[in-house]
Amino acid sequence: MCVTAGNRAAGRSVTAGIRRIPESGQGVITVSRAAGRNKGQQGAGLSAGGKDMSGRKGIDPVVRKETLRVGAIAYAGIALMLLGFFLLNRFCPPEVWDVPFDYTVILGGVCCGVIDILNFFLMGLAVVKVTSLEPAVDEEGNVSEEDTGRARKIMSTSMRLRFLMMIVWVVIAIAVPCFNPVAGIMPLLFPTLGIKLLGIAKKA
Repeated sequence: MCVTAGNRAAGRSVTAGIRRIPESGQGVITVSRAAGRNKGQQGAGLSAGGKDMSGRKGIDPVVRKETLRVGAIAYAGIALMLLGFFLLNRFCPPEVWDVPFDYTVILGGVCCGVIDILNFFLMGLAVVKVTSLEPAVDEEGNVSEEDTGRARKIMSTSMRLRFLMMIVWVVIAIAVPCFNPVAGIMPLLFPTLGIKLLGIAKKA
């Protein structure tokens, strides 16, 4: 996912500066800005797959679409996990491995799926917030260090808060009896794993 902003100058769109900000393996945020005539008009937007969402109000369509996609991946993984729990509970002898399959397993998986979706959605909101900065660029097209620092601060703050949210959930999943700890924690891995598998499948 990339964050972009652009304008037109003399009837053509000219990118004046691009700066990449990595966010601990969760993607590369590309902040850009274009300068030009046309009444000094400026814009910012979220683009994915070459689509520019500049000027859109409310939740960005790309954020909505990708959040739904992550949710589908997460709950597909959760469905497979629940199937695994059921099969192990049904066919694995208790003296070998006593695998439960009750409401705690289902509740843990479903709630962890919500955390997966919320995590990605909040990251998307942070990315959209970065686009509103409209960073200043010099004549050589370099983004100012101040604007780069602001964008980096927004993303790092978002990452820390989302990480804290997941840590709190892990503690709850382990400590609260109504959740099965394994079923409540394992789905945190599903979005990343699913996206990687889909990427490999597309390349193949």
